[in-house]
Amino acid sequence: MEKIACLNEDPFKKATGNFRHKGQHLYKLQFDRGLTTVFERAKTENGISYTYGAIRPLNVEQLIPQLYAQHEYAMNTFFAY
Repeated sequence: MEKIACLNEDPFKKATGNFRHKGQHLYKLQFDRGLTTVFERAKTENGISYTYGAIRPLNVEQLIPQLYAQHEYAMNTFFAY
């Protein structure tokens, strides 16, 4: 469980704009291609609201080290299993 907890931890989510979650639950994000439009759903006091917005592209130079770290965490989890 300790190894699994390292995957998708808060520093990774912050550095990548939580792209792993958004990539599965929003329209696909694009890398270094300008602004990507998204629809987001939020629960409010009056029900559900939808907003249309944009997310800036992820910087590949900042993303690659994060992905290497996540790969290492995933391998550590695999070997622990």
